[in-house]
Amino acid sequence: MRKIIILALVAIPIIVVLTFPVSVALPWLGAPDALGQVHGNVWSGSARWSQPGHAPMNLTWRWGGARHWNWRAGDGTTELTGRLQAGNDMILQDLSGRLELGRVDIAYWLMGSRPTGYLELDIPSARLVAGEVPQLTGQVIWEEARLEGAIHESLGRILIELEPGATHQLARVSSMSPGAVEVQGQIEADAERYHADILLRADPNRPDVDRQLDSLGERQPDGQVRLRLSGALGW
Repeated sequence: MRKIIILALVAIPIIVVLTFPVSVALPWLGAPDALGQVHGNVWSGSARWSQPGHAPMNLTWRWGGARHWNWRAGDGTTELTGRLQAGNDMILQDLSGRLELGRVDIAYWLMGSRPTGYLELDIPSARLVAGEVPQLTGQVIWEEARLEGAIHESLGRILIELEPGATHQLARVSSMSPGAVEVQGQIEADAERYHADILLRADPNRPDVDRQLDSLGERQPDGQVRLRLSGALGW
């Protein structure tokens, strides 16, 4: 139970910030085998992107002038739009839309529990280069956040604010609406590792959850539990 709660509250924002660009965005450049049924040309066209375990997504693109292409990806539940700037670096602009949580590769992190809900993205800029610090600006909201499986708990709405830096990518995490646990804190990541410093507070009406939090970290004078974690990103 301890491991499930830790990963649910801390690992998901990390995955959103760092795994999401790898598993969703890089097929444009780094995983051509995932693309099929390609039609059109470099200026305007369409294709199907296959992600193991999920329905294929339809992709369309159209040249927007200079080195920019406008693109759209969706399958009826996930719907994403943005602009791609061609060049040596992977630069996405105006990335927005809805991403079903099941498409984010978090099975490794959440053993025995399945997160549900969806992610609302509003990311004006994302520079993604393998082996380098990701540079993302914007925010992600985990809507209808909930865990199903070994435990069944609502986490309300969770906001992840993205702030790039010269040596670290910063993600500020905070609860936006009530859930079984309120989350406040931040995660820093470089090209290889992440460091999380999170404060957890159980709903006053859920003493059972509060007792579980006691085993996760250091109880603070105000009743919150401080949780600090670090680990490799596994690029």
